[in-house]
Amino acid sequence: MFISPVNYINFTGTTKYVPGCGDTRKEQARYLDKEARQAYKARTNGVNVPVYSAEIISKIHPDITIKYTVDGDMPDADKNPVTNEHIKNLFENFIKLEEIGLCYDRLTPDNVYYGKNGKVEIDSLRNAQNFSINKDDDLFTLPSNADAYEAGGLCYYVDSFQDKYRQHGFLRCYLQQKGRYHAQRAEQLAKLGFKPNSKAVSVEDIKGGALKNLSSEMINRTKDKFEIYILKNEAEKEWRDGNIFADGKAKPKKRFISCIFNFEALKRAIALEEKTNTLSKDLRDRYEREYFALETKQIGALKQEIIKIIEETGSLNFADERYGKQGLYLGTKADKEFYDKTFKTLKNDIKEGKSAENINKTIDILEDFYRNRIAEWKLEKNKIYKQTYIGGKASIIPIEQQPSTGARIYSKQAHTHFN
Repeated sequence: MFISPVNYINFTGTTKYVPGCGDTRKEQARYLDKEARQAYKARTNGVNVPVYSAEIISKIHPDITIKYTVDGDMPDADKNPVTNEHIKNLFENFIKLEEIGLCYDRLTPDNVYYGKNGKVEIDSLRNAQNFSINKDDDLFTLPSNADAYEAGGLCYYVDSFQDKYRQHGFLRCYLQQKGRYHAQRAEQLAKLGFKPNSKAVSVEDIKGGALKNLSSEMINRTKDKFEIYILKNEAEKEWRDGNIFADGKAKPKKRFISCIFNFEALKRAIALEEKTNTLSKDLRDRYEREYFALETKQIGALKQEIIKIIEETGSLNFADERYGKQGLYLGTKADKEFYDKTFKTLKNDIKEGKSAENINKTIDILEDFYRNRIAEWKLEKNKIYKQTYIGGKASIIPIEQQPSTGARIYSKQAHTHFN
């Protein structure tokens, strides 16, 4: 393992620990070895990463643990604001990671730390994936740590601004710097032998050229995209928390809330895809049109990902026999059949390219139906619903006869309403 001896390190920042995962010392060491090796690889290429030491923290629980310090804190719009120098150093670190073939699937708020004098430090290198560059692959595009950070971490920082003018100003500075980041990536690809007209270079040229002449549309649509990321992330968190049985108690309502978040994310993704598609055709500037064409593809992929999640989690909530001891049944078998049938209609509407207005009507039916099932759900009814799957019949209450359960929600209201 590439672990530094304890006496080589002066622990002056926030001390953190990474416990090894596994039942045996060998498994724990293998898990931590990836963290240490990736960090060593990144550090030798100039990336700001923590320095580690390995130790056994307890004789009673002799697990191997990595100890390290973080130089800085998570970003906070008021207490630890991100400066222009931070943004510059952030992209410098991303470029250096990509030079050695390391890219995160997602960078969360607790993976990137902002210190004094504009220094940025990147954590949890074990989560970075190795990628290879293939200049002979016509479809190859360079993975982006910036995109991974936007989706998992930066979106929350942007959302934390109370002052919309400060928020707009930050996004402007960030996107301008990101334009330079894409220009550097294009140069990097050219040095590796990629042709100027290759897809990989073209994508970087388009983004770099468009962001060089940044417009308000780019800033506003970026903000819209970040809001979708937050909804999707919160949905994932609620689903994960809903599957944790603390003290033997299940939290099924968190799984219900997860689906509501994803419904809202889907509606916004559909609306944003329509906006960016229109911009890709109507704008005068070529770079800007092509930039929004790329954004349309990215939002479209995000939309399809959300659809897949809703299809799996939404239907599973109606009949999950593996959940807890009794299983989880949000409604009757007939309810599930209605939900699945309506969701199939939604997927067909999207596939056929119907307007956002028409698609949203189907989403509203599904969302209202789902909310009504949530409002009626109780542990006692869970047992009754279960019987309809084992045997028996149940009728569906028509949508127009179902009572309203309040306005649609997606933020803190959702937690208050359902918990």
